[in-house]
Amino acid sequence: MNSQSNRRNQTAQSTFHKNQPSFGLPPSGAGELPGSLVYQPNNKHETEDQKIERFERVIEQLKKMVDKVKQQNKACRIQFEREIAYKTELEHHLKKVVDKVIKERKKA
Repeated sequence: MNSQSNRRNQTAQSTFHKNQPSFGLPPSGAGELPGSLVYQPNNKHETEDQKIERFERVIEQLKKMVDKVKQQNKACRIQFEREIAYKTELEHHLKKVVDKVIKERKKA
């Protein structure tokens, strides 16, 4: 009976980890739970080369994220400038129309 409850617990735990949301994180490497924010190495002893490789991968991912945010920021800034230009164009046109109406009223 004890072995059955252990199997159920293991099954429940593996199902629980599979259903965890990834929170938009890239797929986890070996030794990490999907979407895990905590690094959990497969073996307790990680060589310096393995650490360096892992940090280089993290650095590359962060660089890609920064580049993507820069692109989004640039696109947002361009859209904002277009909207401001359009608004000032409408304001200029509205001012011309109002001035025209004022002139017509003065003549009448």
